[in-house]
This record gives sequence, C-alpha cells and structure tokens, in this order.
Amino acid sequence: MTEERQITLCLTSCGRFDLLRRTLQSFFRHSDRAIETCVIAEDSGEPDAEARLREIIQDLPKLPFRLLAHQTRIGQIASIDRAYAEIQTPYIFHCEDDWEFLKGGFMTASLELLETHAEAVMVWLRDPLDVPGSLKSMTRLAARQRCYDVSKASADYILNFNPGLRRLADYRAIGSYEKLSRGEGEGAPEKKIGRFYDQQKRRLFLLGGGPYCRHIGARQTMTRTDPSRSDFRQARRGRARFMPRFMPRLYFSLKKRFVCLAAYLRLWRLGDRPTFVNLLNHLR
Repeated sequence: MTEERQITLCLTSCGRFDLLRRTLQSFFRHSDRAIETCVIAEDSGEPDAEARLREIIQDLPKLPFRLLAHQTRIGQIASIDRAYAEIQTPYIFHCEDDWEFLKGGFMTASLELLETHAEAVMVWLRDPLDVPGSLKSMTRLAARQRCYDVSKASADYILNFNPGLRRLADYRAIGSYEKLSRGEGEGAPEKKIGRFYDQQKRRLFLLGGGPYCRHIGARQTMTRTDPSRSDFRQARRGRARFMPRFMPRLYFSLKKRFVCLAAYLRLWRLGDRPTFVNLLNHLR
C-alpha cells in the first residue's frame, strides 16, 4: 500500500475487555484493506489493563500495536487526543470497543469516498436503521452509489466516534478535541465537535449496502461522569412526569418503530435494499 493511503486502526476502550476482543477479531476478519498499525487507548485505570490487552492481541494479525493503558481515567476525548498523537498515517479508522463487524468492503469504499470528497469529515458505517432520524434529509451522492449525505439531519454528529474512516489532517487542523469540547456552548463533547465541523461546512457520509457492523455494548457500560448526558435523561423524565409510568416507554417504543419503518421504506426508494430480517431485528 502506498504511503498516502496507509491506515491506522485506533480504538478507545474502558474496562470491557471481552467486547474489545470481539470488536478486534471481527474487524480483522472483515477488513478488506491492510492496516499499517493499531493504537488502543484503554482508560479503565485497572492495574492489569496492559497485560489483558497484550493477551487479546496475541490472537490477532502480527502488526505493530501501540497500547496506551492509563493508570487513572482521563475520559474518552482526552484518550482520543493521546491516541491520535501516536498516529502518522494519513487515514484513521476509529472505533470504540463495543462493535461487531458483519461484512467486508467498507474500507475500500470509505477510502475512495474520502479521496474524492474533500468536504467529508468521515464515512459512517452505522446501520441506517440504527439512526433512522438521520435519514429524514438524506441525499444520495450519485446514481448507483450506495452512499448518503446525512449531514443536515445529523449536524451535531458531523464527526462521531462510531466506526468510520477519517483523515489525520482534519484532526491536526484542530489540534485537540478535548480543547474544542471544552469551549463555549452546551451539550456533550461529541456535539460540540460536530457543530464545529458543521460551521465549517463539512459533511458526514453514511455508507449504504450494510449493515457492516452492529452495536454490542449497550447493556454493558462503565459508569458515566458526563453531566450533559445525565441532564438529558433528567429532562426527558421531567417532560413525561405527568403521564402514567408506562406511557413514556410505550410512546417512545411506538415512535421508534414507526420512524424505523419509514426509514426502511425510504432506503428502498433510494435504491438501497436492507433485508426484511434486518428490519424485524430493529422492530423487536
């Protein structure tokens, strides 16, 4: 692979070593391009974290691994800054520790999109039916091309830390995600970063033809200390306080299913063909 197309795999993790193992194994099983090096930032602060990371990588392809096991927790954004400081390749495939990859072809397609669309910050691999709200204003880039611009409906997440390919140069132009996320404005760090890129007229592309991966860590999370997320939950509970206890859950469940079905039909009209089984999995 030529130097200008080299890719580093970068993962952030926080004490979920079983999920990290599944993520790494499934990624290398389905990745259709060679990886130059792999950087793992582990932020649990557990004393045996580095030893457990070394055990995991024994079963992976032999390539340079850079293991960053923090002695104390510094948070996801600071972990990303520290990991990106170790990267020298033009492209970064960023991933968290709780994703399972299901099929290949995504690396080459993502690389080609970033090479031909300078306005794109990243190529999102998430299953469109996971984020049906993002499809309301989606536009197809070109005929016969399974890729969609979802920037308008996902302005807060123009750049996010779900699996996806991005450029090192775009990060270096900012200098530090942590510094940017501590700036003025409300919301979680990812939203602040996303809004910054939205103001720069950058775009978020979602790769069709999936699902390429699925989220496996929703029920296994470390305790969060981000106040913005807990405030959001409090606010949502407060708005629903006048309802009987079962009503909010029923409302959000029905709304989710309706939006998901509408997104499924929209994908079909645009020429993508998500399977009916995939739809049923999201409607359960």
